[in-house]
Amino acid sequence: MCNLTIHGHNIDVTEAIELSVKDKLNKLKSINLGTRATLTFKQEGVKFEAHLVYHIKDKDIVAKKTHEDLYVAIGLVFDTVRRQLRKAKINHKSKQSALKRKQAAIEPLSADDDSEQQHAA
Repeated sequence: MCNLTIHGHNIDVTEAIELSVKDKLNKLKSINLGTRATLTFKQEGVKFEAHLVYHIKDKDIVAKKTHEDLYVAIGLVFDTVRRQLRKAKINHKSKQSALKRKQAAIEPLSADDDSEQQHAA
């Protein structure tokens, strides 16, 4: 279960904003089960800034986007985090497969060493 915290600086967090954020957060959960998400947004002149910190097992994914429409800014920041999560997932999978290949290369060598020791005895 991912805990969600939404902060609005000088902006009220309406039910519509909260529903939009929860919908986007559910889409992130399909990629990675984060433990906590913190979304902060504020208005700077005519633009809105959205800042998202998505906490996963061993690190935080952070993104900040600005747009004239608050909902677009929120969507952009979630899209950025989604891309970062996919990239992290791909990197993790490639590291895992490289580790498996390395272990597979080491295992036959150790089996050959055992058979040579038995023949020498």
